[in-house]
Amino acid sequence: MSLISNDNLKITLSNKDKSLVLVFHEDTNDHLYKCHANNISKMVKKLYKEELLKVYNEGSVYNIAQFYTMEQQARAQEAIRLHYAMDHPSDKSLSAALVSPSVINATITPLDLSNAKVMYGPCPDCLEGKPSRHKGMHHSWDPGGKATNLGQLLHVDIVFIAGKPRLFSVDDITGYIVMARMESKGQADVNNAIDAIV
Repeated sequence: MSLISNDNLKITLSNKDKSLVLVFHEDTNDHLYKCHANNISKMVKKLYKEELLKVYNEGSVYNIAQFYTMEQQARAQEAIRLHYAMDHPSDKSLSAALVSPSVINATITPLDLSNAKVMYGPCPDCLEGKPSRHKGMHHSWDPGGKATNLGQLLHVDIVFIAGKPRLFSVDDITGYIVMARMESKGQADVNNAIDAIV
Protein backbone atom coordinates (compact mmCIF):
# COMPACT_ATOMS: atom_id res chain seq x y z
CA MET A 1 0.00 0.00 0.00
CA SER A 2 1.33 3.44 -0.82
CA LEU A 3 0.25 6.76 0.66
CA ILE A 4 1.27 10.28 -0.31
CA SER A 5 1.16 12.95 2.37
CA ASN A 6 -1.27 15.83 1.89
CA ASP A 7 1.63 18.22 1.28
CA ASN A 8 3.21 15.80 -1.29
CA LEU A 9 6.51 15.83 0.63
CA LYS A 10 6.66 12.11 1.39
CA ILE A 11 5.46 8.74 0.10
CA THR A 12 4.94 5.88 2.54
CA LEU A 13 5.05 2.30 1.30
CA SER A 14 3.76 -0.29 3.74
CA ASN A 15 2.93 -3.97 3.99
CA LYS A 16 0.69 -4.66 6.98
CA ASP A 17 1.03 -8.44 6.67
CA LYS A 18 4.81 -8.29 7.17
CA SER A 19 4.86 -5.14 9.38
CA LEU A 20 7.09 -3.22 6.97
CA VAL A 21 7.14 0.54 6.38
CA LEU A 22 9.41 2.50 4.03
CA VAL A 23 9.23 6.31 3.75
CA PHE A 24 10.51 8.31 0.75
CA HIS A 25 11.00 12.08 1.24
CA GLU A 26 10.92 14.62 -1.59
CA ASP A 27 14.28 16.16 -2.42
CA THR A 28 13.72 19.89 -2.93
CA ASN A 29 16.60 20.08 -5.43
CA ASP A 30 15.26 17.67 -8.05
CA HIS A 31 11.73 16.91 -6.72
CA LEU A 32 12.41 13.16 -6.68
CA TYR A 33 11.33 11.02 -3.75
CA LYS A 34 14.33 9.41 -2.03
CA CYS A 35 14.98 6.99 0.78
CA HIS A 36 18.31 6.35 2.53
CA ALA A 37 19.98 3.11 1.42
CA ASN A 38 20.37 1.93 5.03
CA ASN A 39 16.58 1.89 5.43
CA ILE A 40 16.18 -0.16 2.26
CA SER A 41 18.96 -2.53 3.34
CA LYS A 42 17.27 -3.19 6.68
CA MET A 43 13.95 -3.86 4.97
CA VAL A 44 15.55 -6.16 2.40
CA LYS A 45 17.27 -8.23 5.06
CA LYS A 46 14.11 -8.54 7.10
CA LEU A 47 11.78 -9.33 4.22
CA TYR A 48 13.80 -11.62 1.99
CA LYS A 49 16.02 -13.70 4.22
CA GLU A 50 13.72 -16.73 4.18
CA GLU A 51 12.47 -16.21 0.61
CA LEU A 52 16.03 -16.15 -0.70
CA LEU A 53 16.76 -19.49 0.91
CA LYS A 54 13.64 -20.96 -0.71
CA VAL A 55 14.51 -19.75 -4.22
CA TYR A 56 18.28 -20.23 -4.13
CA ASN A 57 18.68 -23.45 -2.20
CA GLU A 58 21.84 -25.55 -2.25
CA GLY A 59 20.62 -27.57 -5.25
CA SER A 60 20.41 -24.51 -7.50
CA VAL A 61 23.76 -22.94 -6.60
CA TYR A 62 26.30 -23.39 -9.35
CA ASN A 63 29.64 -25.00 -8.48
CA ILE A 64 31.40 -21.78 -9.52
CA ALA A 65 30.45 -20.21 -6.16
CA GLN A 66 33.27 -22.12 -4.47
CA PHE A 67 35.79 -19.95 -6.33
CA TYR A 68 34.52 -16.76 -4.66
CA THR A 69 35.36 -15.58 -1.15
CA MET A 70 32.73 -15.78 1.57
CA GLU A 71 32.46 -11.98 1.51
CA GLN A 72 31.83 -11.99 -2.26
CA GLN A 73 29.18 -14.68 -1.82
CA ALA A 74 27.49 -12.72 0.97
CA ARG A 75 27.49 -9.53 -1.12
CA ALA A 76 26.08 -11.46 -4.09
CA GLN A 77 23.28 -12.78 -1.88
CA GLU A 78 22.61 -9.24 -0.67
CA ALA A 79 22.39 -8.13 -4.32
CA ILE A 80 19.80 -10.86 -4.95
CA ARG A 81 17.77 -9.70 -1.95
CA LEU A 82 17.91 -6.13 -3.26
CA HIS A 83 16.78 -7.35 -6.69
CA TYR A 84 13.74 -8.98 -5.05
CA ALA A 85 13.00 -6.00 -2.79
CA MET A 86 13.00 -3.60 -5.73
CA ASP A 87 10.51 -5.79 -7.59
CA HIS A 88 12.86 -7.48 -10.08
CA PRO A 89 14.48 -4.65 -12.07
CA SER A 90 16.86 -5.60 -14.86
CA ASP A 91 20.56 -5.81 -14.00
CA LYS A 92 21.19 -2.77 -16.17
CA SER A 93 18.55 -0.67 -14.37
CA LEU A 94 19.62 -1.78 -10.90
CA SER A 95 23.30 -1.15 -11.71
CA ALA A 96 22.44 2.34 -12.96
CA ALA A 97 20.45 3.02 -9.79
CA LEU A 98 23.30 1.83 -7.56
CA VAL A 99 25.83 4.22 -9.12
CA SER A 100 23.42 7.16 -9.38
CA PRO A 101 23.37 9.88 -6.72
CA SER A 102 19.78 8.94 -5.83
CA VAL A 103 20.97 5.90 -3.84
CA ILE A 104 23.02 7.05 -0.88
CA ASN A 105 25.48 4.81 1.02
CA ALA A 106 24.60 1.64 -0.88
CA THR A 107 26.92 -1.22 0.03
CA ILE A 108 26.05 -3.24 -3.08
CA THR A 109 27.87 -2.48 -6.34
CA PRO A 110 27.23 -3.48 -9.96
CA LEU A 111 30.09 -5.99 -9.57
CA ASP A 112 28.09 -7.72 -6.82
CA LEU A 113 25.15 -8.01 -9.22
CA SER A 114 27.28 -9.61 -11.92
CA ASN A 115 28.90 -11.95 -9.37
CA ALA A 116 25.44 -13.02 -8.20
CA LYS A 117 24.43 -13.87 -11.75
CA VAL A 118 27.60 -15.93 -12.26
CA MET A 119 27.30 -17.72 -8.91
CA TYR A 120 23.57 -18.29 -8.68
CA GLY A 121 22.37 -17.94 -12.25
CA PRO A 122 19.56 -15.71 -13.48
CA CYS A 123 16.54 -14.94 -11.29
CA PRO A 124 14.02 -17.77 -11.80
CA ASP A 125 11.05 -15.39 -11.41
CA CYS A 126 12.45 -13.02 -14.04
CA LEU A 127 13.00 -15.90 -16.46
CA GLU A 128 9.46 -17.12 -15.97
CA GLY A 129 7.94 -13.66 -16.40
CA LYS A 130 10.11 -12.61 -19.35
CA PRO A 131 7.89 -11.87 -22.35
CA SER A 132 8.53 -13.70 -25.58
CA ARG A 133 9.57 -11.64 -28.56
CA HIS A 134 6.88 -10.73 -31.10
CA LYS A 135 7.64 -11.34 -34.74
CA GLY A 136 7.37 -8.51 -37.21
CA MET A 137 7.97 -4.79 -36.88
CA HIS A 138 6.35 -2.76 -34.12
CA HIS A 139 7.76 0.75 -34.45
CA SER A 140 6.43 3.25 -31.97
CA TRP A 141 8.59 6.10 -33.28
CA ASP A 142 10.30 7.14 -36.50
CA PRO A 143 12.66 4.29 -37.42
CA GLY A 144 15.03 6.70 -39.19
CA GLY A 145 17.75 5.97 -36.66
CA LYS A 146 18.60 5.64 -33.01
CA ALA A 147 19.14 8.56 -30.67
CA THR A 148 22.75 9.74 -30.66
CA ASN A 149 22.58 12.57 -28.08
CA LEU A 150 21.32 12.78 -24.52
CA GLY A 151 17.71 13.92 -24.41
CA GLN A 152 17.20 13.38 -28.14
CA LEU A 153 14.66 10.62 -27.53
CA LEU A 154 12.54 10.55 -24.37
CA HIS A 155 9.96 7.87 -23.63
CA VAL A 156 7.12 9.50 -21.66
CA ASP A 157 3.85 8.42 -20.16
CA ILE A 158 1.31 9.82 -17.73
CA VAL A 159 1.08 7.81 -14.53
CA PHE A 160 -1.20 8.33 -11.55
CA ILE A 161 0.07 8.23 -7.97
CA ALA A 162 -2.65 8.51 -5.34
CA GLY A 163 -5.01 9.75 -8.05
CA LYS A 164 -2.75 12.63 -9.12
CA PRO A 165 -1.13 12.70 -12.58
CA ARG A 166 2.63 12.65 -13.04
CA LEU A 167 4.62 12.75 -16.28
CA PHE A 168 7.10 9.85 -16.22
CA SER A 169 10.03 10.00 -18.66
CA VAL A 170 13.06 7.84 -19.49
CA ASP A 171 16.00 8.99 -21.63
CA ASP A 172 16.69 6.46 -24.42
CA ILE A 173 20.50 6.62 -24.18
CA THR A 174 21.19 6.93 -20.44
CA GLY A 175 18.03 5.40 -19.00
CA TYR A 176 17.78 8.48 -16.72
CA ILE A 177 14.31 8.59 -15.16
CA VAL A 178 12.46 11.79 -14.25
CA MET A 179 8.94 12.25 -12.91
CA ALA A 180 7.26 15.66 -12.94
CA ARG A 181 4.10 16.60 -11.05
CA MET A 182 1.06 17.89 -12.97
CA GLU A 183 -2.24 19.35 -11.84
CA SER A 184 -4.21 17.65 -14.63
CA LYS A 185 -3.79 15.77 -17.91
CA GLY A 186 -4.51 18.93 -19.86
CA GLN A 187 -2.28 19.99 -22.73
CA ALA A 188 -0.93 23.03 -20.87
CA ASP A 189 0.05 20.96 -17.82
CA VAL A 190 1.66 18.30 -20.01
CA ASN A 191 3.65 20.98 -21.87
CA ASN A 192 4.78 22.53 -18.56
CA ALA A 193 5.85 19.11 -17.28
CA ILE A 194 7.80 18.40 -20.48
CA ASP A 195 9.52 21.79 -20.17
CA ALA A 196 10.43 20.96 -16.55
CA ILE A 197 11.91 17.61 -17.60
CA VAL A 198 13.85 18.94 -20.57
